[in-house]
Amino acid sequence: MPSLLYECFYNQTSKYDITTKPSYSVFTHCRNYYWTKTASDRYSINIDPSVFTYVERLENNNLFNNRQKRQTRRPFQRRIRKEIRALSDTERQAFFNAVVQLKLDTSIRPNIYDAIGGLHSANAIQAAHFGPNFLGWHRYFLYIFEEALRTKDPNVALPYWDSTKDFNMQLDDPIDSIVWTAMFFGNGNGIVDTGPFANWRDPTEAFLQRNIGSPGSLMTPEGIEAVLSQRFHRDILQPTSGADNDLEGHHNNVHAWINGHMSGLTTSAFDPVFFLHHCYIDYVWELFRRQQFQQGLNPQFDYPNTGVDGHWPWSRMVNLRRIRNVDGYHNAFMRIYEYERSPECPSCGGSPFLECDSTRQVCVSVSARAFRTTGPQLPTGNSFGAPVASMMRSNERMAFSNDPQEKTLDVHQKFIPSKIDPRTIEKQVNRVKRAVYNPELAAAKAEMLQSAGNHGRVGMSESSISVRTPFGRIKTSVSDVSGFNHLNGGNIFTDPISSQNSRNYFSDVRSPVGGSNIEGIHSNTGQSQPKTVLSTSEMKGLPTITKRRGSAPGTNAFNILIDNEDMVEKSRFIDLPIQNTFVMDGIPDVGRWAFAPVRIIHKRPPGSSFDCKIIKNGRVSEGADFYSPSNYLNLQQQLRTGTPATYPKAMRSGSGASKIFVQADGVSYEGKYTDYAIVDERQPISETVTYVAIKHPKLGSSQSYITAYDANGRICQPRCLISGSNPPRYKICSGLISVTDSLPKMYGDTYGDAVMNRYSFDSQHCPTNKDDDIFLTFYCDYENQWPWIGYPHL
Repeated sequence: MPSLLYECFYNQTSKYDITTKPSYSVFTHCRNYYWTKTASDRYSINIDPSVFTYVERLENNNLFNNRQKRQTRRPFQRRIRKEIRALSDTERQAFFNAVVQLKLDTSIRPNIYDAIGGLHSANAIQAAHFGPNFLGWHRYFLYIFEEALRTKDPNVALPYWDSTKDFNMQLDDPIDSIVWTAMFFGNGNGIVDTGPFANWRDPTEAFLQRNIGSPGSLMTPEGIEAVLSQRFHRDILQPTSGADNDLEGHHNNVHAWINGHMSGLTTSAFDPVFFLHHCYIDYVWELFRRQQFQQGLNPQFDYPNTGVDGHWPWSRMVNLRRIRNVDGYHNAFMRIYEYERSPECPSCGGSPFLECDSTRQVCVSVSARAFRTTGPQLPTGNSFGAPVASMMRSNERMAFSNDPQEKTLDVHQKFIPSKIDPRTIEKQVNRVKRAVYNPELAAAKAEMLQSAGNHGRVGMSESSISVRTPFGRIKTSVSDVSGFNHLNGGNIFTDPISSQNSRNYFSDVRSPVGGSNIEGIHSNTGQSQPKTVLSTSEMKGLPTITKRRGSAPGTNAFNILIDNEDMVEKSRFIDLPIQNTFVMDGIPDVGRWAFAPVRIIHKRPPGSSFDCKIIKNGRVSEGADFYSPSNYLNLQQQLRTGTPATYPKAMRSGSGASKIFVQADGVSYEGKYTDYAIVDERQPISETVTYVAIKHPKLGSSQSYITAYDANGRICQPRCLISGSNPPRYKICSGLISVTDSLPKMYGDTYGDAVMNRYSFDSQHCPTNKDDDIFLTFYCDYENQWPWIGYPHL
């Protein structure tokens, strides 16, 4: 194991206890840290030098050199950044049109969109992540992208995606949110083939890909409140923040949840969702900055000098070279744009794509399923707007290829999830049926259920309007606003805002997620009152949802009905397979991979309980689980487990079916492969085999790091075969393996070959397995010991 990687494990685990911090969280941190530090040893996408010249032209348009001639220019009007679902249809289509036009513009290779997206790669990763420059670098990066959009449409402002509104969906899974339709971002599963970004390819000609609902989490109200409970930037940024207060950590969870291109540090910006997600992170940061002003602090002077490589305050921003890291904290940015507050109850901005959960007083996203029932039919394919669809059909010379071969880009440096939404693990919820309530037809439940097929529109009062009251202005001197004077040889901080003046601009600060009120960050909810939501006996314990769609005032409201005979829903976590990219060193080709069998031996997790009662002498033993080792003394003595930490709100399957993921990360090559094994958590011990792909030895010997972990964040112990042992015996090892073409050959040239090698088909009755061909076994033992304690190291 490389010493840099081992030292990270050692340093991390010396600070934490395995019963309080999930081992997979530590593992992902060290893996990402190591792969970022050694990125130059592997394949990476080259940045065309012309993009730097283009960025400099964008800078000159607004923020920098023209500041000193402010008095000679026309009055400058700040841009208004809104939540994506609060945009009008015209505004939303204009934004998507501008994004697509950047993709179609090949004046810079390969096109302007990908040229800008490529700036978030290579050596910029280390300088834009894992330290205090995370916020400033990405704020400036968003500004550059917005400037590029405005070269296509000068009225466009970058919207943000408040994913707490999707996380807060209780009656629907966030994977069914309206944003994952052709009307917004396009489909979230597999190759993106609907919506404005359908059939997009990245610079390697790989198709844009997502796998929403992967292990990770959308932004949570609790996470944001934890961030806003702090006072200084050092309290919310790596490496000095706590786990709960780490804004970059919360941001990472969304990248991991979307997966696909978004899960890779070097590939995420090739998905336009990247910019909307980061715009929301910038919005949260501005809330934090406003609190600092209220407390008498000036945020532009609160840059933490933590000594992290690439994050020195006065170093030039990597790939955004005209300004220094500390400039990203400057107040002048808020003279360029301002944020409209994220929609709040009761009206949720009057958006037909948001609804008010009046029980919790939070706005939640409308599901695509519900919108199809009550609103206009959602578009499919590229039908997100005639101008863009026409433009995309008329220009296929770049970005869009007629080649039917599916190409997807591997993502290797991964965002680190610190939380996994339990809905991506497994859930059991009652399926709800939504019906348009009609007083004349709703005398009984049967009549209401029958009316569910009548897809009417739900009313909203015409008096409900969206009031745009964005952030209030920060009073600064001319020299402070002009800022960035070092670009012309001056001092950047020549006229700071006094803390005395800052105190006067902001009133009481409360939670920004539903019901908060920071002066200058006003609500856009309007004055309309929520509709009455009908109450039935079936609704007991469920949140009531206020709907606002339609146009006739005083008409029907949604009623939520429970169908007790519905089957239990399973989350996509257990239902759907994993789509791998088969990209290695920039080439998508399954023939470049070899496949090796991996055995999983799984111990029943601590705390497991299944409703499988014991009946003895005709009597039921209440509370006893037939499968539990505690019922069998000799078995219990052999299978004692600890209590290793899991991700918050970890849930288990009612059936016992669960997944153990097996992942191979290239150490000497750029590539990643993930598969899983299905295990039975009911059983004291279960055993299964899966297959993992590694670089094929025909391309030269290679090193791969193989790991296994469960969905709750607990890592399994690797065990390697002792050569020549008969019967096969295993010893503790690191999981980092070298693969060569020497005999014995312990892999298959294809997946089919690997399966054939695993079994003997000589018998006419039943294939028999060959255990001596399995080099690597993982034991998911759930002990109170870090899984890498016994790793061999340099």
